[in-house]
Amino acid sequence: MKEREDFNHFVLVGDDKNWKIALSEKTWGFSKKGKGLWEATNEGDKVAFYVTLPIKKIIGFGKITKKYIGNDILFYDEKILGSLIWVYRFNFQIECLIKDWKNGITPPKNLILNVGRKSISVETFQNIKNSILKKV
Repeated sequence: MKEREDFNHFVLVGDDKNWKIALSEKTWGFSKKGKGLWEATNEGDKVAFYVTLPIKKIIGFGKITKKYIGNDILFYDEKILGSLIWVYRFNFQIECLIKDWKNGITPPKNLILNVGRKSISVETFQNIKNSILKKV
């Protein structure tokens, strides 16, 4: 099924420890510094899940269902520091997830994934989605 162009499409970038929590809680967050990214993210937007070190793979995709401001310590690094970091949050629905992350897909070569949320085109998202669906 072709993706709708009236939604934004992003790759969410995080480490394996935070992804384990994010996928379990179906929640992603931005720091105060990333508030602008959060504000430009809307319910219905499509997201792909990229795990940084040591995996370096896109492991699934979904869509944003609800935005909110968090007031609880949730993520791994918040628990280590004992303070809230990722306050600007949204819930997401998992549409497809590869169980063994090592079998995820390598990101497109032209995509530099070094920030918490990277905008991508509808076409790039569709290609990621199709590649993941072939693996499940």
